[in-house]
Order: sequence, then structure tokens, then C-alpha cells
Amino acid sequence: MTTACLFVGLTCLILFANVVTAVSNWGTIEIQEAITSVFGGKEEFGRTGISMTEALLWGRRALLVAMVVLIAGIVFAVFAVRGHRPSRVYLTVMCGLVSLFLVAVGGLVGVFAAAFAIFCAVQLWSRDARRWFDIKNGITPAPSTPRPVVGVTTATTPAYAPQDGLAAPPVASPARPTSVQVAGLVTIIASAIVMAVGSLILVQYVTARDAMLRGQETSPVRDWVALTDDELAEGLRTIVILSGVAVPLSLVAIGAASLLLMGIRLGRSATLALAILTVPVAFVSLIGLPWAVAAIVVIIALRKPEARAWFDRDDSR
Repeated sequence: MTTACLFVGLTCLILFANVVTAVSNWGTIEIQEAITSVFGGKEEFGRTGISMTEALLWGRRALLVAMVVLIAGIVFAVFAVRGHRPSRVYLTVMCGLVSLFLVAVGGLVGVFAAAFAIFCAVQLWSRDARRWFDIKNGITPAPSTPRPVVGVTTATTPAYAPQDGLAAPPVASPARPTSVQVAGLVTIIASAIVMAVGSLILVQYVTARDAMLRGQETSPVRDWVALTDDELAEGLRTIVILSGVAVPLSLVAIGAASLLLMGIRLGRSATLALAILTVPVAFVSLIGLPWAVAAIVVIIALRKPEARAWFDRDDSR
């Protein structure tokens, strides 16, 4: 539950930083071109009957409202960690709004990120989360009914009386902690996104390299940063090399997370090591910030006492 609140709070913080940057650059030629592109070009924008001054004014107001909403999201995330019930409701609404925004502007990558936001909202209302909020607020939680395990005999319901020469009945393994589930699913989802995007870049580079170069030359970024054709080509090669490294590492991360969810100690060590490696690499570029947040969530989740205790339950694993 704490991990879900932390992820929502950090996401709001990152979005808030992006909104502040947009507000500080508001009114520039680049922003005006972006507004016209939203309407399909200058001609389509002119048919709306809205002047650029009015569009900039209402856009700035929308960004200021977004700043207030995101600040509230950060504050409520802190309060939710402390057990504040109304904050949990607000964070759930925030997850829904963020998921709609990601689907609208993020494309395929946004769909995966939106799915993770919905997953965080579900975690806020899980059985363990409800019990945690009850305990935080001094309410005695309802006793949980143990789930029956097929084919496993417990001490309260013995299948047979112990006899000399017979092995003791098997004992049910403890349930997988929520923190381990969150760490495994976050790693798999984030790695799948990186692998999909990286594979797409590699395939496009192999099959349509010239088209990718032409796209770089006509990109709006060309107007913002003075780069020569050789520098653009070198930048594209760098992206391809990074994609070639990221795809196999993402596959390794998915395998490590799978072992993690199975309760194998090697999976926890490998997932934790990859998450620690991801943080400094992702912070190098702004586009990597969501993955840095995801890696921090994984690190915190795997270092929780219940997660360590679950892997220490059997030293032979």
C-alpha cells in the first residue's frame, strides 16, 4: 500500500515539474506551434475562430489548475501513507485522471503506464490495504479467513494421525507479501514497455533507416537545437545502440522478476541489482524519469521487512 502511494506521489511530482517547465516557456513560438498542431495545423486552427492570445490564456489557466491538482496529489500521497482515509479516495481519483491523460497523449507506451496507474488504484483498496488503514485509524480489522490450500494438510485439520516411520504432512508456504507482488509486476510491466519500444526502434532502423533519418531531419526538435545532419545521424545511432542494450537487459529483468514472484532468492537479488542500476541511468534523460520512479518503487518494496522475511523463510532457496 505504501509503495502505491509513493508511486502516485512521485508521478505527481514529475508531472508537476513538467507543468512548471511548460508554464515558464508559455507563449514561445514552440508552444504556439504545438497549439496549432493540436488543431491539425494553422488553417484548421483559424477556422475555430479562436485567436492565439485566447488559446494561450486558456491553456495557461488549464496548466495552473493542473499545478494545483498535482500539488494536492503530492500532499494527499503523504497523508495516505500516514493512514488518512479521504486521501486514499483522492489518490484513487488521481490514478483515474492520470491514466486517461496517459492514454490520450502517450500512445502505446501510455497505455502500459495507464495500466500501472490503474493497478496502483486497485492496490489502494486491496484487502491488505483496508486492514492497514483500519489499524492506522485504531479500528480492529475483521479477522481474515484463511484461504484453503488444495492438497496441503495443516495442523488444525490433520488428514491422518502421525505414526512412526511416516513423514510429517506438508506445511503450507506463507502467502506472498504484497510488496513482492508489487515489485515483480512493476519490473515486468516497465521492462515489457522498454523491450517493446526498443525492439520497434531496432526493427525500424534495420528495415527503414533512411526514413528514420528523414524523420529526424524534419522533426520540430531540429528547430529548437542547432544540429547538423551528421550529428543527427550520430544521435540516431546512439539511440539504436542503447536500444540494443536495453532489449536484452529488459528480457533478463522479466526473467528475474518471474523468479522473484516464485520466491527464489536469486530472483530477488537480480531484480534488486537491476533496479539499482536503472536509477542513475534513467535519471540521465528526462524521458527516463518514469522508469527511475519505477526502479525506486521496486527497491523500496524489496527492502521491506516482510519481503526479506519471506525470502529468508527457507535458506535453501
